[in-house]
Amino acid sequence: MRVRWNGKDDLALAPSPRWTFKATCLTASRTGLPTAFSQPYKGRFSVLLSLTPDAQVGEEIRFEIVATGPDGKTLTTAFDAVVAEKPERVKPEPRMIDGKVPTGASRRPPYDLKYVERENWDNGTCFGGEDWTAEDAGAYQEPTDKQPLTLLINKDMVALEAFRKHLVARKLSENESRRGF
Repeated sequence: MRVRWNGKDDLALAPSPRWTFKATCLTASRTGLPTAFSQPYKGRFSVLLSLTPDAQVGEEIRFEIVATGPDGKTLTTAFDAVVAEKPERVKPEPRMIDGKVPTGASRRPPYDLKYVERENWDNGTCFGGEDWTAEDAGAYQEPTDKQPLTLLINKDMVALEAFRKHLVARKLSENESRRGF
């Protein structure tokens, strides 16, 4: 059941709400039905009922809601609810789109990745046109109209070689070595 009230939502929200709500079933054959309330949102909330399996479609059940506020003030209302069948939700079906659908951009990265080995250190591709040294980790070349950004990685850098030797000394498996353990 959906309920609406004209108070502000924060008056009925936990952890210490100023107003609390209680629903009670007044129909003699249905007393003791468990009820709960959803959190209010924009002045609306729901009363959640747990009906027994013997409830019949069309059966009328009378309820009372009591709102208790500051200084013990109460607001009370009673209403009749009618048991209805649960509506079936229609599952959405896939839809066909007529016409051409634009495709996404290229999956290529916006850069080229190249590796430099010790044999090619004297090619002048390090920063400022300098030759590579054992201390250089990498460099890049600015993009042009015909070439994307080029990232250059020094495969034979001293620190990287020391790290590889450390992994081999620990006798790690290939997968562990790739993760750097």
